[in-house]
Amino acid sequence: MATSEAEVETAVRGGCALFKRMIANLEIRIRDERRRLAVLEASLRKAESQPRPEPTLIEQLKQSIASLQSQIDEDEMSLADIRIDFEMFCT
Repeated sequence: MATSEAEVETAVRGGCALFKRMIANLEIRIRDERRRLAVLEASLRKAESQPRPEPTLIEQLKQSIASLQSQIDEDEMSLADIRIDFEMFCT
């Protein structure tokens, strides 16, 4: 059974729409992660500036910051890869 040109065009449009949704979702996720990172960094600065800093709290915040930064880096790499795929297949 042969695939019609219209079916191919529909499949391509659907694939491109999926790429667009994936890009939008990752952009939103990265934006939200950056906001959470800013909050954690502010909390760390506040904790470190206390007259009697709590070492366990400071260490927890540093670990949370490192983990979130790693997640942001991974998401940014994924976003870059998806954008490349989008450019190759949808433009």
